[in-house]
Amino acid sequence: MVLLVCFGKRGYGLMAHNLAFSIKHHNPNIKVGLWIDDALCKQLPDRSLFDDIRILNESDYRDDKGKIDPAKAKTQIYRLGSQMADKFLYLDVDGICLGDLQPLFDSLNGLQIATEVIAKGGKSDKIEYSIWSTNDNIWKFFELPDSATLCAIQSSWAYFEKCEMTDRMQAWLDYYMEVGIPRWMLSQIWGGTLPDELVYQGVYAKLGIIPNYDGRVVFFGNSRAKETAEEVRVKYKVLSLYGNGGNTTRTLTVEKWLNMHDSLLKEYGAKPLFKAREVMQDKHANSRN
Repeated sequence: MVLLVCFGKRGYGLMAHNLAFSIKHHNPNIKVGLWIDDALCKQLPDRSLFDDIRILNESDYRDDKGKIDPAKAKTQIYRLGSQMADKFLYLDVDGICLGDLQPLFDSLNGLQIATEVIAKGGKSDKIEYSIWSTNDNIWKFFELPDSATLCAIQSSWAYFEKCEMTDRMQAWLDYYMEVGIPRWMLSQIWGGTLPDELVYQGVYAKLGIIPNYDGRVVFFGNSRAKETAEEVRVKYKVLSLYGNGGNTTRTLTVEKWLNMHDSLLKEYGAKPLFKAREVMQDKHANSRN
């Protein structure tokens, strides 16, 4: 099963629609599960794209002040997904599927926990993409042994299997979300809220989990990306609309990849067609606090 989670503004429901449509286009037999807030559920263009739809409680994605806090939901991905399936692939909704996902499921089978690991290292190392806090603060707050390995992850996708290790992971994620990550330890914030990647990094390091996957899943089309459109379609499974978007002139995903997203939807026969600029206008990353 592929798990999608969305809440908040209209654009997230449209992104979930586009992604589910593209997944089913390539393989209609793959089941897609959706956790969604009640208001967005009522606005879904086509519920038939989803094999299992469940409604989030507001406490699953809002903080004590009623503000949307994506980390509250994203640190519950395993809990949510394991209510639908014993094995599942989580995908952020801001993307479009590039091919049949079944070979990816087959290659992930048995890994228990896998995600995008950008880099890894020890306490004294400079770890690429470990951008949310300093090593000293991470080691101190998560009470890591000096010998721990920290994995800098990109959490746009993750694979989980129901087992003792993932149960322990969820318990520690719950603990740190309950304790709270102090603002002073953050080197930067994400859309004004806590980056879920920092919590996962700390818990993985604490449990000695190295969630590597030897393959490419999500393509992030930033200004440094050198691949051609054809190479992206061959090498990756999902084209991401990551980062900010909407009507902003500068986006992390550069224009040619936004155009590719729209062209693929047309190629797949999407009707109605919700274009990248439209669906990205409600993204959490547009917020700045």
